[in-house]
Amino acid sequence: MPGFRKPESQKSLPALSFALLLLGGSCLGVAPVVVKAIDLSPEASAFYRVALSAPIFAIGTIFAARSVARNTEPVRWLSTRMLSFLTAFIFAADLVLMHMAIRLSDVAVATLLTNFAPFFVGILGLIGLTARPDVNFWFMLPIALAGCALLIGSPQSTDTQIIGNILALSAAFCYACYVVGVTELRKRGRSTISIMTVVTIVSTIFLLPLFASQGFPLPTTLETVALLLVLVLIGQILGQGLTTIALKELPASLSSLVLLVQPIIAGCLSWYFLSEALSAVQLIGMSMVLLAIAGAAFLPKHWLRKGQTAGG
Repeated sequence: MPGFRKPESQKSLPALSFALLLLGGSCLGVAPVVVKAIDLSPEASAFYRVALSAPIFAIGTIFAARSVARNTEPVRWLSTRMLSFLTAFIFAADLVLMHMAIRLSDVAVATLLTNFAPFFVGILGLIGLTARPDVNFWFMLPIALAGCALLIGSPQSTDTQIIGNILALSAAFCYACYVVGVTELRKRGRSTISIMTVVTIVSTIFLLPLFASQGFPLPTTLETVALLLVLVLIGQILGQGLTTIALKELPASLSSLVLLVQPIIAGCLSWYFLSEALSAVQLIGMSMVLLAIAGAAFLPKHWLRKGQTAGG
């Protein structure tokens, strides 16, 4: 059908890319706990997160040894340059919404809701903006979302938490668009370092007015500085960097599903460091998410087709 692309996951999945994506998602799962614990506003922590990482990515771009191919695929709905800036702008919006949601709601709940991106990626795939999800994705997505629902538990939601949850879902939509944008940029020949340089610099410029409106707050304790370093080095440089590398070889739908590992990491860390205890039901939910991730990546598609045929 015109305007739609064939599912990329019909090919065998590169094991290294999958491992890098899983590791990157685990690093991203550290960030929500840091955002919750740090003595800075959500807008300030988001600004420092990109502003401090931008020079590192920029230096890496300058000293990159090999040249980067450009526009290796035909331009469809946006030029590569416009797509780069739009992806960066969307990432900045996602970052602010996510940081605000984490501070307003429970860490595990907010992280979970910001990772509802697979649903939105699937919708974007259906309208032709990315690869259409395959049968594995749709078969495993309900299991993953059911596991995430168990991970939430049943907190008594206050008005503040409801607002935080709405912001988290908005962040999920932004992140879905970001994943689709990065996937397309990687397929057009953009390197990881160049994408992250543009993303962090444009995000820094976008967040600067919000940061300035709060009086340019500075970290005042060694603990705050240490948490900022963890947020920048692990949550941003390693997390986003490894994720961006992996997105070249993996379909956006599967990538967004694998990134559901983030609420698992965030839930465990928030339990240990913030005393947000996890129940047995939530632990079962984590296991379901891991099962869905493994099934989406490794379950043979012909097995699902045979099962569907046998069932009618």
